Amino acid sequence: MTGADRYDFATDGSRPDEDWLYLGDDDYRSVLKRIKEAVALVTSTPVWAEDFLRVVRAAHLLDRWVSRDSADDNWSRTIVLRIQVADAPRWTAAGPVLQQLLGALTSDTWQLTFRPGAPVIDADERLFGFWQADAVALYSGGLDSSAYAAHHVTTWPAQKLMLVSHDQAQAGVPQKAVLEHLKQLAADRNLIHYAPTGSEARARGRKLESSTRSRGLSFLASAVFAAAAHGVHQVVVPENGQLAINPPLTAARRGACSTRSVHPLVLSLINQLIQLIGGDVEVVNPFLERTKGEVCRLAVEAGLSAEALALTVSCGSHPIHRRDGQCGSCFPCLVRRSGLQFALGEDPTSTSGICVL
Repeated sequence: MTGADRYDFATDGSRPDEDWLYLGDDDYRSVLKRIKEAVALVTSTPVWAEDFLRVVRAAHLLDRWVSRDSADDNWSRTIVLRIQVADAPRWTAAGPVLQQLLGALTSDTWQLTFRPGAPVIDADERLFGFWQADAVALYSGGLDSSAYAAHHVTTWPAQKLMLVSHDQAQAGVPQKAVLEHLKQLAADRNLIHYAPTGSEARARGRKLESSTRSRGLSFLASAVFAAAAHGVHQVVVPENGQLAINPPLTAARRGACSTRSVHPLVLSLINQLIQLIGGDVEVVNPFLERTKGEVCRLAVEAGLSAEALALTVSCGSHPIHRRDGQCGSCFPCLVRRSGLQFALGEDPTSTSGICVL
């Protein structure tokens, strides 16, 4: 252990050591039971999936709580975290892979240990178990996830598709707008959208770290949890190859390498971790070898109109900072423009010309 603060994420509220800083489910805006009630329209969830969600939420919470200003280089931190789980021996064995995964995502050094005692999230049976998903995919309201959803509901119309979103600030507005167009393509009752409400960390009087490199993993964990609850063995994370790999195009964009949420290495480590803890869900990116233009063309071929595509959001600016539409000048907006030009011959997106980051 280093001289860094030591944090313990306790699910049952226990505090066995006085010299650890304790945090728990209440430090999130949406508790685990609320997430299960929303997504698990079936009667049970595997222990490994509940633990996976706990562990990822604990790591994401510390990613927000520990300022990068505390690091010697103002970026790479040392984070000491102990997490209470239900199956501690499995997580102890899987710890090195989890540390590698978190290090790849956040550029930090993670020192992780695990202790037993975490209770089941919610033992109550669901009142309504009639809707069970056949497929699960992430849905951000962006071009790629919208293109995948449109392609899925038109290619496999008999399958029930669950779209899982990470609700943050005003991000739900475009998600719902595009969703209305997707529902017109889907068969009756074969498309459902779920967004964990308020899944961000509570500040508790502190200034939260703004870099949020683990946010994508937190987003994904809810989808993996949902898939496990519904007996679905695959979670789709749609992202074109350019932005999945996210190479720095110039020396000025070296920071792009810090955003690796859908990088092939990261997805491989996630799948290794799930296997080590006894899970049976695989995370895949079907768009890894597609360009943005090819993804946009797939959306058009699936039936999404130019109007619907214009409603999607790609901008790198935080939702609450956008003044009017999207900035049109950040890197994601430029890639978006090239893709829409390829598929439609024009970019119908409303832009402000101002990027407020």
